[in-house]
Order: sequence, then structure tokens, then C-alpha cells
Amino acid sequence: MKYLTILILTFLYTTICIAQSDADLLNGVSISRLQRYENWIRKEIQDQHISGAATLIFRDTSVVYQKALGYQNIESQRAMKMNDIFAIQSMTKPIISVAIMILYEEGYFLLSDPVSKYLPQFENIRVIQDKNEGISGSTVPLTTPITIRHLLTHTAGFASQGPSLLEKQITSEINNKSYDNIEDRVSTMMQFPLIAQPGEAFIYGPSTDVLSVLIEYFSGMTTRDFLRKRIFEPLQMTDTDYNMPLEASTRFVPLHEIIDGSLTVSSEQDPTSGNTVYRGVNGLFSTVSDYLHFSQMLLNKGYWRGQQILGPKTIELMLANHTDDLFPILPGHYFGLGFAVTEDVGISQVTGTKGLYLWAGLYNTYFFIDPREKLIAIFMTQSWPFSLYYLQKMKQLVYQSLIISYSEK
Repeated sequence: MKYLTILILTFLYTTICIAQSDADLLNGVSISRLQRYENWIRKEIQDQHISGAATLIFRDTSVVYQKALGYQNIESQRAMKMNDIFAIQSMTKPIISVAIMILYEEGYFLLSDPVSKYLPQFENIRVIQDKNEGISGSTVPLTTPITIRHLLTHTAGFASQGPSLLEKQITSEINNKSYDNIEDRVSTMMQFPLIAQPGEAFIYGPSTDVLSVLIEYFSGMTTRDFLRKRIFEPLQMTDTDYNMPLEASTRFVPLHEIIDGSLTVSSEQDPTSGNTVYRGVNGLFSTVSDYLHFSQMLLNKGYWRGQQILGPKTIELMLANHTDDLFPILPGHYFGLGFAVTEDVGISQVTGTKGLYLWAGLYNTYFFIDPREKLIAIFMTQSWPFSLYYLQKMKQLVYQSLIISYSEK
């Protein structure tokens, strides 16, 4: 009788699961529960916090949700579309990190190599003693050379936008000049002292620009051409570039901001053509579908539709903890080689999985990849100021829709 009861309950449970799967589940994701995320995005648009957004969620082998909501341009009232093009800002950085690791796999360098081995302007760098003394303050020599690993982990010590006199001066000096190429920009950056010794602090800033110079040094081509040849063309990222063709300009989503309590198109927009400084920090334009191809490659351990962009062990190296407890931006995370990686879900205080990795862009574009749950989520809007709130809500409302957990198998 006991075994008969167990069989009946098992049968009923299986029948219910099958019925639920047929009606609502797609690759273990509840489509009806995902509606909560859509409703939240619609409310953000209705309240004029953002003009619109494009969202894409991939699970296991297929896209389970994709939708464009709201307006591409709140003034023209043009509807947002899934193939619209966004300035992805710092979501450029993971692409640059993959590019430099392609060259790592080809044996051009070791992560422990001093950058000065390849770029002589790095030989005589000094470190400021007091940031509040400004550019003219006293300096000390490096205690350890800047390595390529320092660049990938934002621990090289370069000044970023910050409150100290030195940081303000450096930011002003660098940003108020025009440059012909990325090497010119980095050469200007090297005229100023570091604000920390290499390896001693996580300072989110211009390190990735130096990676762009190294890509050009090792490959013998511009960063733009290298990305096109080695990443964008193999991954069919047809709308990702530092410049947009004229025929694509109608798909460009302009930056929005709130002025006097009203959402409006910002008077400051990124130039979409004529760009020749191929930065590692930012600069790329892309779409949610293009970034999905890039993310799928990472989820598939470097492989996408017959193309092996990176080896699985290189992906593993990129997701390892390279910063110990230096990473201050997201609680419960460390920083690898180009990504923040979840180490402790409880400390993060947001739903997720250990080993999830992610990054974001200044205009509120976000993505995360969860290898254990075979999950990718991408959210893109164009609004200022930046807020991690959109990342937290994306994780909260995407994860609550997962009914079948692959990580438990």
C-alpha cells in the first residue's frame, strides 16, 4: 500500500509538471512569472524613469523571452524595437578582455608580464604620495611593475574620476584633449602619476584603454579591425562597432535624462561616426541580439556555431578570483579578468547563483551569465544617471521565473 501511494503521488506530480510545462514552462522558465519583469519595466516607462528598453532572456538552448517596450526616442515617440542600437559604454570592456585573451592563447604574453616589456612609456611611472596635493605632489617609484593582469583587473593604480584634487586634474587634462588614436590617449595618460601602487587597490578606470593599445601592438592591426575579424564576424555581431553606418542611424537609441522632473533626450550624445580612438573602456555600439551571441560564446566555454573563439580553460581562468577582497563595487562578488563574479549569494543580497558573472554600461545596459543555470539575461536602455537598481531588479525578477533549477541536477 505504501509503495502504491508513492507511485500514485509520483504519477500525479509528473502529470502536473507536464501540464505546467505544456502550458507555461519553456526550458524550465515560467513565462507567466516572467510577466512580472515585463510589468515592472512597463511601470518604469510609465513613470518616465526610462523611455524604453529591450530585454532578452536565454535559457539552455533557446531564447525564452525577448521584447522591446516603450520608446526609442521619447520626443519622436518612435517605438523601441529589438534591433535598435545602443551605446553599450562599459559593456565594451568584456569584449576587449576576450580580445586580449585571444592573443594570450596565441602566446604573445603572460599575464605576469610587465606592460613596460611591450610599451616603453610604462618604464618610469611613479605613484603620488598624497592625492590631495594634485599633479605637482611628491611621488615615489613603483614597488612592483604594472602587469597585464593588473590591467585586466583594474588594479594598475591609474586615476579615475574621483573626489581628490589629483583625480579631478587628471580627468580634466585627459578629457579636454583630442586624439587621433588610442595610443595618443594612453600616452597622455602616462604623463601623470598613479594614485595607488599596482595590485593594492581596485580603481575602476582607464586600464582597459591600455589593453586596446596592447591589442594593436600584438596583432599589428587597429583594435576595431581586430575585434571585427576575430570576434564580430565569427559571432555574426553585425551591428557592433565603434561607428554606425548611415543606414543604421534610424535604429540608434539616444541617451535620455531627467531635467526639471521630466524625461527628455539629452543634449549630449555619443558621436556615432568618425570615431578613430578605439577605446577599451567604452565606445562600442551594439544590440541585444549581438550581445547575446557574445554571451552565448562565453556560456558555451568559448564556442559558438562552429567557431572556437576561446578555449574552455581560458574562460575558466577569466572567471577565477583575481582580486581577493579588493573588489568594492558589488557585495558578495570578486573580479576576474573582465567580469564581476558572484561568490556569495547571501552577501550579495540579490537572487543569483555562485559563479554567475556580469557587467554593465554607464547608460544602464546590463548582462549576466549563469553557467550552472545555463542562463543569459540582457537588458538595455539609454538613460542617465547610472544605477545598479536595474541590475538588481533584473536578477530578482528573472530568477523568480526559474521553476526548474539545472544547478540541482
